[in-house]
Amino acid sequence: MYTLDITTQAKKDIAYLKKNGGKAVTNKIEKLLVELIEHPKTGTEQVEQLKGNRQGNGQEE
Repeated sequence: MYTLDITTQAKKDIAYLKKNGGKAVTNKIEKLLVELIEHPKTGTEQVEQLKGNRQGNGQEE
């Protein structure tokens, strides 16, 4: 199992969407976060490995 580091801004955005987005949006967010933690390299959507020298750390080069 993996861990998921969520930035302060992402936490604020998620809280906003949960408050204003309704039940469907809340369910999608929760499903996505659980999926990222359980199996980030596979998934229900089209998963593609990063190209080049990218490490997947979320930082722009």
